[in-house]
Amino acid sequence: MYTAVVLNLLLYGCESWALTSVMRRRLNAFHNRCVRAMCRVTAWMQRMRRIKQKVLSWRLGMQELDEYLTRRRLGWAGHMLRMDESRLPRRMLTAWIPDRPRRVGGQHKTWAHGFARDDLTLGLD
Repeated sequence: MYTAVVLNLLLYGCESWALTSVMRRRLNAFHNRCVRAMCRVTAWMQRMRRIKQKVLSWRLGMQELDEYLTRRRLGWAGHMLRMDESRLPRRMLTAWIPDRPRRVGGQHKTWAHGFARDDLTLGLD
């Protein structure tokens, strides 16, 4: 139920997010809190008994949140690359943007930065 309902609602549209480290930490904290609740382990018990978060996830047969994000982002990118080149989403993805400095207060990371990180994580070219 957690992966079918909660994770799908939590990660709705994550394929196009430009995640910052603060947002990623918040998402991971929520996911870890839910995993602990499903295992009936409190944060204090986890700390005192030195239970790793991976062990709790393994008990439930779940993965870390970053793996869910990576799988969704790469799946969406594959869908985009299979599209006909005349379609608007494909044209926007492969559009050339002049290399200019970012605006003051503008976004630090782009979707392409996250996609490149996913590629490096999995060892893809």
